[in-house]
Amino acid sequence: MITHRRAFRVYPGNCNATIGHALADLRPYAWAPTFAFIDPDGPHVHWATLDALAHHRSGRYKTEFWLLLPHGLFMRVLPVDGSPVTPATEAMLTAMFGTDHWKRI
Repeated sequence: MITHRRAFRVYPGNCNATIGHALADLRPYAWAPTFAFIDPDGPHVHWATLDALAHHRSGRYKTEFWLLLPHGLFMRVLPVDGSPVTPATEAMLTAMFGTDHWKRI
């Protein structure tokens, strides 16, 4: 019988706030292959979080991403009646995309 011992740690809370601590704990393993599965149910993952993951590894290899964007994201958060976008929604989408270029769309 083959048994495998696996060590893992859960960082509860908002990933945008905890990613720095998690990546700091993983720094000794920055040489290892790294895969990030990002599957938010809304515009909650900030671009800065993705950037931190992307720059976690050193050398010529980078973190592999599987990034799923929520279906209907814009339809859920943007007004469809012609009213202006709220400042909170603007800030949320800009944090997600890392720029306000989404406004042109």
